[in-house]
Amino acid sequence: MGKYLDLDIDDKLIKKTEKFNEKIESSIVFKSKLSTESSCFEYLDDIVMACPFIDNLVKRPKVTLTDSSEVTKIELAKKIGVESIRDLSRNTQYIEKVSRDGEEITPNKILGLFSEEIVGTYENKVLYTLIRMLMDFMNKLEDLIKNFESSDNKTLEYVGKSTTGKENVMLELKVTSSDISSAFEKEGFEDELERLKGLIKKINDFIKSWKKSYFYKIFEKAKQPYIRPPIQKTNLILKNPNFQMAMRLWAILQDIEEDLNTTKKRETNKADKIVNDILNDSFLQDYFLVDSMSISKKEQRERLSRYAVLMIKNQIQRSMALLLDSGIKISDDKILAMVSNELNKEKSKRLIGAKDIRKKFKSEIEEYLEKAKEVL
Repeated sequence: MGKYLDLDIDDKLIKKTEKFNEKIESSIVFKSKLSTESSCFEYLDDIVMACPFIDNLVKRPKVTLTDSSEVTKIELAKKIGVESIRDLSRNTQYIEKVSRDGEEITPNKILGLFSEEIVGTYENKVLYTLIRMLMDFMNKLEDLIKNFESSDNKTLEYVGKSTTGKENVMLELKVTSSDISSAFEKEGFEDELERLKGLIKKINDFIKSWKKSYFYKIFEKAKQPYIRPPIQKTNLILKNPNFQMAMRLWAILQDIEEDLNTTKKRETNKADKIVNDILNDSFLQDYFLVDSMSISKKEQRERLSRYAVLMIKNQIQRSMALLLDSGIKISDDKILAMVSNELNKEKSKRLIGAKDIRKKFKSEIEEYLEKAKEVL
């Protein structure tokens, strides 16, 4: 029959553990090649969906009309008005001849009036910037897809150090995970890769046609600088369906850029606090194990038993923090039921093991007695 363990751990051990946790300094680096690259491909369907709306704006750009004037030969003037006559009265050198009665004049030049379409509106500058953003993204994407592999290899590196006041403790951990997908799964990946290449071609075909357009050439010739966010919410941008879709594409490209920047930071900086805390707990448990090592098996078991109680407390605390931070609600009764269920399972295993030993022992005794009868 097992002996009962006193769950009240001495203050000395508790303070030692608290000191260790307080002094932990750790860093984590996580890398996932497929995860980094695949995030760029997730939005391709949405980008393809947006392209026809961008195409509408490029082929039929929204323009503003401005009244302009220019002195030209009389036969080339398409429209004249009051302003033309006033200009002629101020510039009599344009008059070629005057009738004898002075009532008719024949000018050789005149101020011609015309309306000019201006493409360089704010909204069109935003559209031009969007097209250039998409072009930059597609260039990055083509470089990625050339070297894109189906394997999802992950690496987690953890370095932690701490002290108990009497000991300096350090842990270096590296965990790698390599993909071992079957040939069938690889074939499915190749099919998906071909689909992605098809989407990329569709987008690039749109871009090629836009670069040939009058709209694009106007801004390219003027070396139009990019419009920086935030974008002004003009009536045209808010209400025009084509511009609404253009703004959705703008948001997608910004999300992709943020994802890539976040991935780079995660490869060089500390990981999320939750992940960091979990690995710090693992560091503490590893220290418990090392500190419990002893030549005496009895002393080793006693130390491990005392640390086991602390590990239970730490794991319950960390698990509850994780659930609460994730917004998951769980009642005290459910938690106690889960703990009780796992405890009963472990007890059952040990009871079953003990029954098997007793059964085998009984069988061996009976066999021995049968053989003894034969001899006697």
